[in-house]
Amino acid sequence: MSYGSASFGLEIRDANHINYYDGDGHIGVSPVSFAGAWCHLALVVNGANAKLYFNGALAGTGTADTTARNATQLTLGTSNEGDHLNAAVDNVRFYARALSADEVAVDRDQ
Repeated sequence: MSYGSASFGLEIRDANHINYYDGDGHIGVSPVSFAGAWCHLALVVNGANAKLYFNGALAGTGTADTTARNATQLTLGTSNEGDHLNAAVDNVRFYARALSADEVAVDRDQ
C-alpha cells in the first residue's frame, strides 16, 4: 500500500519481510512467515508513534512522519516503482483513531 507522493507505505518485501515506511520513519520486521498462508497485518499510527502488528501480535515499533498523512492518493497492491503484490487483499479497514493492542487482536479475528 502506498499513500500518494508523501512516501508512505506498508509493504511485503518477500515471503519473510514486511516494512512500514514514511518520510522519516521506518519499521522493518523479519523474519515472519506467511508464504501461502492467510495473515493479518495492522499498522497503528498515533501521533509520531507507529506500531506494526503481524497476526495480532506486536511485531515492531517506530516513529511516524505526521506530514505523510496529508497525501491525497491511496494505492493498494502496487508501488510507485511498479512493484505488484502477488496475493489477495481482503478486509481493508481504516479507522479515524488509533486502535489498542486488544482491538487489533479482535479485528484480526473478524
